[in-house]
Amino acid sequence: MYLLKPQAKIQQIAHPHPKHRSHLLVHFGKTYSVYRYFCTQKHARTDMNIEEARLYCLTKDASEECFPFDDTTLVFKVCGKMFAYIDMEKGDSINLKCDPDYAIELRDAYYERIIPGIHMNKKHWNTCYFTRLDNKLMKSLIDHSYELVIRKFDRKTKEAYEHIRQEKQ
Repeated sequence: MYLLKPQAKIQQIAHPHPKHRSHLLVHFGKTYSVYRYFCTQKHARTDMNIEEARLYCLTKDASEECFPFDDTTLVFKVCGKMFAYIDMEKGDSINLKCDPDYAIELRDAYYERIIPGIHMNKKHWNTCYFTRLDNKLMKSLIDHSYELVIRKFDRKTKEAYEHIRQEKQ
């Protein structure tokens, strides 16, 4: 049994690949690798993984990573303030800070893909699943979380943040 999107129409199926026991499916000019129970697009992967999320978080000015809670919870901070964290044991989601009104909108629009933050204040944190959300959306949510934390800095922290940004340039 092969699961495909309902609107997908098969144009051509090639012979099974001898090593991987998979089939190639050409659908509207894109090549998919079809396995026994699922289908993945080979050329344009749109979901993010842990390493991509980690690298993107670390590209932010004055950001750092640490393990303050335990050996499995990777936390991203900007000037000592947390803006994201990933549970390395599960590895399927990232928790991000969010504006309360925007958080409700996101949860309604992306039901079961964005849920109230696990182990966090449900009003201000969302849990976003990597495999269910577009890469572009994940980056914008990380940006929103980062900017939200920066906006709430006190004067002393803002000065330290600006000093770090100027040193990078």
